[in-house]
Amino acid sequence: MKETILNSDSVIINTIIAVATSFYLYIGIREEALIALSLLLIIDFVTGLIASYKVGEPITSKVLKIGVLTKFGTILLILTIALLIKIMGVKYEEFLYGGIIMLALGEAYSIFANYHCMKTGERLKEFTVTSLIAEKIRRFIEGFMNVGGK
Repeated sequence: MKETILNSDSVIINTIIAVATSFYLYIGIREEALIALSLLLIIDFVTGLIASYKVGEPITSKVLKIGVLTKFGTILLILTIALLIKIMGVKYEEFLYGGIIMLALGEAYSIFANYHCMKTGERLKEFTVTSLIAEKIRRFIEGFMNVGGK
């Protein structure tokens, strides 16, 4: 079988990265914040794998795919929030960075919980930062709609 320079996986991944980068540049998200969050996502993913191994949970390709897609979904969440705020025409820098900070804190907590599991073999209950952000977004949109409707 002849190997080609362009395999479908690398083309798909590079296309996704190029599109996401274009959106982030358009929206104006600070590169440092995004890189820091991305590093936290990667560290959480790796420590989660180690913690799962430590407690004897099976690590299958399905579990890995779900983990990767969940982390990718976090990045898409930021993009969605930023696009929504940009469309609404509001000053969004503080709001957006507040969301990034909340996600980063959630990832940091998850990393600490994974570390705890690696040391003790016990899982800690994790909270979801995305549910907190979703509630904040709902309140923000309701407030925006009330101001616009007056």
